[in-house]
Amino acid sequence: GVSLESEFERVYPYKHLAGQLLGFVNIDDKGLEGLEKSFDDKLAGRKVTQLVERDAAGRRMMTREAGDISELRGQDVRLSIDLQVQFFAEEALAESVSKFGAKWGGCIVVDVPSGDILAWAQYPFFDPNNVAGTAVAERRNRLAMDMLEQGSTIKSFLIAAALEEKVVSPSTEINCEKGVWKLRNIILHDTHSYTNLSVAKILHVSSNIGAAKIGLKLGAAKYRDYLSRLGFGERTGLPLSGEAKGILRTTKKWSDIDLANASFGQSFSATLAQMAGAYLCIANGGEKRALRLVIDDREQNEAQPAEQFVEQQGGQPGAAPAVTAEAPPTQLAAGLAFASTGTAAAGGERIFSAGTAKQVRSMMRDVVEEDGGTGKEARIAGMDVGGKTGTAQKASRTGGYGKGRVGSFVGIVPAEDPRYLILVLLDEPTTVQYGGVIAAPVFKHVALNTLAYQGQLPDTDDPQVREAMRKAEERKARADGKGRKPARATTAGTPEPARNGASPAGKPFNGQAGAQTAAATPARNAPPTERAVARRSGQPSPVVPSVVGLGMRNAVEVFAAEGIVPVIKGKGGFVVRQTPEPGMPWPDGGRECILWLEESAS
Repeated sequence: GVSLESEFERVYPYKHLAGQLLGFVNIDDKGLEGLEKSFDDKLAGRKVTQLVERDAAGRRMMTREAGDISELRGQDVRLSIDLQVQFFAEEALAESVSKFGAKWGGCIVVDVPSGDILAWAQYPFFDPNNVAGTAVAERRNRLAMDMLEQGSTIKSFLIAAALEEKVVSPSTEINCEKGVWKLRNIILHDTHSYTNLSVAKILHVSSNIGAAKIGLKLGAAKYRDYLSRLGFGERTGLPLSGEAKGILRTTKKWSDIDLANASFGQSFSATLAQMAGAYLCIANGGEKRALRLVIDDREQNEAQPAEQFVEQQGGQPGAAPAVTAEAPPTQLAAGLAFASTGTAAAGGERIFSAGTAKQVRSMMRDVVEEDGGTGKEARIAGMDVGGKTGTAQKASRTGGYGKGRVGSFVGIVPAEDPRYLILVLLDEPTTVQYGGVIAAPVFKHVALNTLAYQGQLPDTDDPQVREAMRKAEERKARADGKGRKPARATTAGTPEPARNGASPAGKPFNGQAGAQTAAATPARNAPPTERAVARRSGQPSPVVPSVVGLGMRNAVEVFAAEGIVPVIKGKGGFVVRQTPEPGMPWPDGGRECILWLEESAS
């Protein structure tokens, strides 16, 4: 006998964007890593076996007991990831990791008022469509799984704790021993020969000796308690498969030397995700706030009133009386509609007073804006930026520390009333190792383009600000259908907007404050009747426009703006043919829209 059987395949149209975060599935659609694994039970369709009756033609006779097969369909999962901000982060990481010969790089962008994670970027990239062709290390979600000593970016928490406990004030002076200080049997060094420095200046110039002396004043018990309350030594609570807890030993195991080292970010380890949660507390006025990666069902329904279609499986002549009904798994981060975020989230435990948090943010501002600060590469004309640099030694497998270093930068913008928190880390750079040199420029690129994208940059004559605003306007024009030049691909596989202003998905620019939430990946290449259709607000185009010559991401966005997810056929980055033809009316829900791809648009 000959029969037809429906099968489903997981497809990631945006390729490597947020690849390590999303993870991947096996041939049976079982989530193996990333969010695919974390939400496998929610995403997967269910099976039931029922006894049913058929008529003489073989058609199944539905009974009240049989129920509705549509109830077996899995649920969608919608992320807070902003597609455009994710692109900015991946673009900047690819450039910096390559330039400085780093092992890998990571970047997390957080919307401070809501705690929403807007970007979760990692380089080298991982394309979930090509699992077999990648190494295990490339698939690893390092931002949640790699525990590293974070170095001087920890000093902000030390000083906040010391201020909160009134051990020191911002003006308290510490003798920094001209850059060399012996503590028992070890010698601590600073990069410069400092004598007496105020607490504020210690953060400004990132003095290890000054930080160690503040830590000894504070004491191990109090310092560790603050670190623990900030989330170190515990998982973040995000739905991340395989997330590490980090290492934060009990106070009993801390000697004076351990306390001194911990004061400038050594002798305990943390993930970049934990760092994001801890810095969000300072950015949020000292009140702990949970990071959010997944939008809950209520908000998802309000933000994306999608029409759900489920095909009812009819019986076939000659089929056995026992029928197995199987609904397809649904979409991970499935929404090409855009939902507003940025509303203030519910508060949590207060760790620092609002005054302490403000004092630390002011010190972080001086790190970037004042002469002599280590974060000057993060400056943005017309904006007050706060930040902290870090350069940490890496522990050796044989004990002690090896030659490897970790360079990092944590920044907030605006400094006094933060809207965005951006963390950048580069592991084992080979040319330059200082976080202020290798990581701060990544922050600047992401912050500059995100602010321009949201219409929040001041009008200045600075050429970098002008260029960011020009690109934002070009993205807006492209989203409105005015631009038709295809995006080019760099050797890293990232669309290159610098030449034509194209974004990877042509996401709309709203010109207002407030993050725009977009999903990273519409996931199933299922029939149209089983797709979630998301409609975006705005006036629909009367006819189908031409997307021939556009990059795949931009073309998909044109259709997504009309609430249609097109079927992708062929391989490559550019559209060479489309159905329906340009100028035809938009199809109804029962007809497919197909885009054929090739490697070249010519």
